[in-house]
Amino acid sequence: MSGAQPMPDGGAWGGPPEPSSPDGPGETTEHAVEAALRRILTAAVELLDGSYGAIFDGPEDSADWRTIHQHFGADDLDRLRRGIRAAGVPERLAGSGLPVLIDDLPWSGTVATGAPVLVLAVPIHWNERIAGGLVVAAAGRPAFTDDDARLLQALAAAAAIALGSDALRSDLLRREAWSDASAEIVSALLTSRLDAPLAVLSASVRALAGADYACVLRTGGASRSLTVVARSEDDGDLLLGDRVPLRGSIAGEAVESLQPRAVAVGVLPLLGRPGTVHGGGPMMVAPMLSADLAIGAIVVGRRPGASTFPASDLDLLAGFVGHTTIALQLAEVRADRERILLIEDRARIARDLHDTVIQQLFAAGLELRATAADVPVPRVRAGVDHSITQIDSAIAGIRTAVLAISTDSAGASLRHRILDVVRDLGREFAQPPELRFDGPVELVARGDLSEDVVAVVREALTNVARHAGAARAGVAVSVLDGHIRVEVWDDGRGMPDSVPRSGLANLERRAARRGGDFSIGGTGITRAAWTVPYGDGSDG
Repeated sequence: MSGAQPMPDGGAWGGPPEPSSPDGPGETTEHAVEAALRRILTAAVELLDGSYGAIFDGPEDSADWRTIHQHFGADDLDRLRRGIRAAGVPERLAGSGLPVLIDDLPWSGTVATGAPVLVLAVPIHWNERIAGGLVVAAAGRPAFTDDDARLLQALAAAAAIALGSDALRSDLLRREAWSDASAEIVSALLTSRLDAPLAVLSASVRALAGADYACVLRTGGASRSLTVVARSEDDGDLLLGDRVPLRGSIAGEAVESLQPRAVAVGVLPLLGRPGTVHGGGPMMVAPMLSADLAIGAIVVGRRPGASTFPASDLDLLAGFVGHTTIALQLAEVRADRERILLIEDRARIARDLHDTVIQQLFAAGLELRATAADVPVPRVRAGVDHSITQIDSAIAGIRTAVLAISTDSAGASLRHRILDVVRDLGREFAQPPELRFDGPVELVARGDLSEDVVAVVREALTNVARHAGAARAGVAVSVLDGHIRVEVWDDGRGMPDSVPRSGLANLERRAARRGGDFSIGGTGITRAAWTVPYGDGSDG
């Protein structure tokens, strides 16, 4: 113990007790709460003839300790707090709700007079729970009495009011943040200002809830599972297209009961990946409700060992999801209406391309073939053959374009789903990515495999759009020798080392899960190739 300069001990504020002063006219609510707590703590130390006082928020190691002190040096202050914690004072207050008195605190510091360190602590009750404690320590004074305990309890009641005011303020700010985010997203959905609304939803919920990850799950027809359609960008463990069973999962419980759920330890079992689960820490799930049905769910979670979500956050999440789901459905209905208006024009253009342009090119190709047979000069014949090849390539490209514009993609084939992905991401490029199909893609890629193929195209092309800086890019999906291959190429700068590799790791895991492989590389042209066997079609 030293009579030298008083020093802070690392709490929210430290130093000797100061006379209270009126709050300044411009003082914020947060500062007013801290000033009130400091005055309460100052009064406690002065009235009980103490040398140290502290207000802490709870028994956790991470709990905030607000302290004032005199006569203690910095080293002694740290030892004193460790001694109070080692004596189990926070836990004893939380467990019994009664004052704790220690006549001789075991600690690693010393008092110059040799007097024992006395500790008196009382719980701070707020909203029918123990929200922390108020502690006074002293040396060289008589033992604390029952009157001292009653006085400290009265001051703890005042501290509870201040802490409660702070908690209410924080809760109000949190509710305002959820409400503002909900209004902003709903407005964006209803005015078509979001290109990837589900991804925006998951990112917003993750930030608002202070979660480590978030994902959006959607139901699908008669399937007894939920499909991951959006996830946090840095959540590499969960893959787009992963499926979660309705039975035996917290997400399924929320969807089938139409009620939000929160658990201290929650996991999402993943179908098609035996023994693999996602999560393991605190988790909240809110169903996406349409009339009396759930069309999906939004899941937010924290890593194992993290603190649980406040009870109020479940209501906030449910309200947020409810509002945004209505707006999302209205946006989808509007998009469907616009799609219907485009179908007739697209069908007309497709008919014109097929009935006129392709037939003209085909006739030109036949004429060139007949001409090439009569050309005696090899070099000229080679030139004609090259022109025929170019015409065949043009016909194939036009047929792909016809396929892209001739049919509405809702509930459509694998080719149409891939075309939709390429078209949606095409706006990120200076010119739309090229697309080529080779072989009976739709016949061999069914069920889960088709979901993987679509997800791989989306993930790989998204990586190119975000990181490659490419002027040109392309996608090729082909079937050969019992394998289906997805290749995405670009003429950009490749994959910088500074870019997170979670997206590539997702592609590698998808390939390994099916006994295939994934590779990326190249000079000038970077090629990402995903190849897996398609087996006997059991994926369907």
